[in-house]
Amino acid sequence: MPHDRAPSGTAAAPPKLGPARTERLRLAALPSAPGTARRFTTDLLSTWNLRALVADCGLVVSELVTNSVNHTGRPAPADYADLYDHTPATIALQLSYTGAILLVEVWDHSEERPVRRHPGAAEESGRGLLLVEALTTAWGHCPAEQGGKVTWACWNTAS
Repeated sequence: MPHDRAPSGTAAAPPKLGPARTERLRLAALPSAPGTARRFTTDLLSTWNLRALVADCGLVVSELVTNSVNHTGRPAPADYADLYDHTPATIALQLSYTGAILLVEVWDHSEERPVRRHPGAAEESGRGLLLVEALTTAWGHCPAEQGGKVTWACWNTAS
């Protein structure tokens, strides 16, 4: 990649991009957010002619958004009254593409940093960030200017 990068998963800012196509999606931190984010990503990558990255990027977006929901969200409301009384937290998803780099950023209001776990074979969860690391060129997290944090992942698309 054309930038100095920290090892994957470290507390590092995302790569600085030059001119890029950028699309954003704001989501309520509810259990439906990962699926919505994945569909948005799939459609956008098809539009950007990045069909080869649809599966990997869709999975990464699902994992990052799921982590945001788990750390900032609340259980799904039982009815409209619960939703009205307890507005869910917001998550923001941003995808940027320069022609050489695809960057995914997920913002949430939690300042808790993501932690890559090494679950045992019998454990049913904890593999999300291992998948993110395996499927991307680099990933990391950093504090956001507006508070909270940004967890990001990128792919070098030039090769």
